[in-house]
Amino acid sequence: MSRVLFAKGRQRKWIEKLLSGRDINKVQVAKTIGVTERTIREWINENNTMSMDAINKLTRRYNFPVPKGVEYLPDYWYVQKGASKGGFRRVGLYGYPGTPEGRKKGGQNSQIRRRLNPEKYLNCKIRKDFYYPNRSVQLAELMGIILGDGGLTPYQLKITLNKETEPDYINYVCNLMQKLFHEVPKKYYFRGTAEKTCNICFSGAGLVEYLVSLGLKVGNKVSNQVSVPLWISSHKDYSDACLMGLIDTDGCIYIHRHGNRGVQLINLGLNYTSHSKPLLDFVSRQLSILGFTPKQRTFSVWLYRESEVIKYMETVKTHSQYHQNKLVEYLKLKPRRGV
Repeated sequence: MSRVLFAKGRQRKWIEKLLSGRDINKVQVAKTIGVTERTIREWINENNTMSMDAINKLTRRYNFPVPKGVEYLPDYWYVQKGASKGGFRRVGLYGYPGTPEGRKKGGQNSQIRRRLNPEKYLNCKIRKDFYYPNRSVQLAELMGIILGDGGLTPYQLKITLNKETEPDYINYVCNLMQKLFHEVPKKYYFRGTAEKTCNICFSGAGLVEYLVSLGLKVGNKVSNQVSVPLWISSHKDYSDACLMGLIDTDGCIYIHRHGNRGVQLINLGLNYTSHSKPLLDFVSRQLSILGFTPKQRTFSVWLYRESEVIKYMETVKTHSQYHQNKLVEYLKLKPRRGV
């Protein structure tokens, strides 16, 4: 419906002149043109513009001249004005469309709405909030575990362990992750060719971003040639904890049986294997700092001396029951060497 736009103050004067020159009131005028008394008040207060139809009815009914110096607005005159205001409002909320800044701002505001009104977004995934711990010995150990048997995708942390040989260690890692991040990780067990596998998972882009900020990388560890972050390698206690996490996952305690001329001999050894040279260098260097004599090969670091392996288990220690059992097994066999 077309509207009539008066100059400021003129609409009020026109209606008041109509009322004062005749023995009528606002109620009668409202009935005449089919509107409410409230509408008449809004026109007098100039909160709304008058319709062309209303003005025509008033001029014909009361023989009152059509106002001069007014602007006639076409149908839907308000659409462009409203769209413009809405566009500026949208830019203020979400940024300019089609730009990284706009998409980021829009996503952040969308996440806020989803958190405030979760019942309206039952089928939408909301960015998960995690507790992000400060740097500590336990966090350094977890970093070693992730560098060993873990990996990052853009939205998930996954640690893969052997459910047959490491059930106790699986529980230990889950408890460690829960203590650090205040959330219970998911455990997935597989059948078939991967029947020995257990994946421990945390899903959340925020968690991955936090771990990347600590020095980890998304993607293949060998291709990325991942290394131990400086905040760990420059701190003794953190380095020891990370070393334990690396050897508990990608290392092993082994018993070497060999013999000559019918005489059986056994030896105790420690091995760490990785295709990431920075990790091999860290393990070899850290063992040397602790007073051991490691031997580094292409993809492995070794401790060959029984005394050094036992000392490692006493000083650096392990949270892997599988490694501990190997030491116990060796100590039981030790008195029989040379038999």
